[in-house]
Amino acid sequence: LNRCIAAPVAGSEVESCLLKDPDGWWLMYSHSSLYVGIDHLTALVALWAAPAIPHSAGYTVIRGAAEAAARACWLVDPSVASRDRTARGIVEAAYDLGCMTRVEGDTESMRQRKTVFETTIARAGFAVDRGACENQKHPGPTSLMHWLLSAPITSGATRTTGGLAYTLLSGYAHAETWATLMD
Repeated sequence: LNRCIAAPVAGSEVESCLLKDPDGWWLMYSHSSLYVGIDHLTALVALWAAPAIPHSAGYTVIRGAAEAAARACWLVDPSVASRDRTARGIVEAAYDLGCMTRVEGDTESMRQRKTVFETTIARAGFAVDRGACENQKHPGPTSLMHWLLSAPITSGATRTTGGLAYTLLSGYAHAETWATLMD
C-alpha cells in the first residue's frame, strides 16, 4: 500500500484518489484504517489460537483495532456534510505528509509531494492552515475513542464508555502497573 501511495501507477484508482480527486481521499483513508483494524483482529485470533494465551498482549492488539476503527468511523461519518468529509480526508493526507517528512527528512521528493498536494487541494478549493482544513483537524486516537463511544456512564472519571474502554486498553498497552495488577 505504501508503494502504491508513494508512486501510484498512471491511470490507477490510487493515482486518481491521490493526485486528482481530493473528494475521494476520505474513502481511501477510511479503507486503509479498516484494513489495519482487520489486520489487528486477525493477529488477535492468532493469539487466541496459541497454546498459551498471553495475558496483556491481546489488550494492545485490541487497542490498535479500536483506534483504526474509530479513525475509519470519523472519516465516513454520515452526519457531516460532504465538504467536511473531503476536508477530513485532506487533513489525513496532510498529517501523513508530515509523518513521512519526519521519517524521510526534508528531501526533494518530499518537497515535490507537498507541492503536488497543495496544488491538488487548491484546485479543489481547499487549503490546509496549521493542520486544519475547513475547521477539521486531525484528532488523536484518544479523542476519537471518546467520540466514537460517547454513551455516558455514571461511575468513574472517564464519563463515557469510550473513555473507560480506552483507559483500560491503554493501561495494558503502556504496561501501567494499575492495569496489569487488575483482575
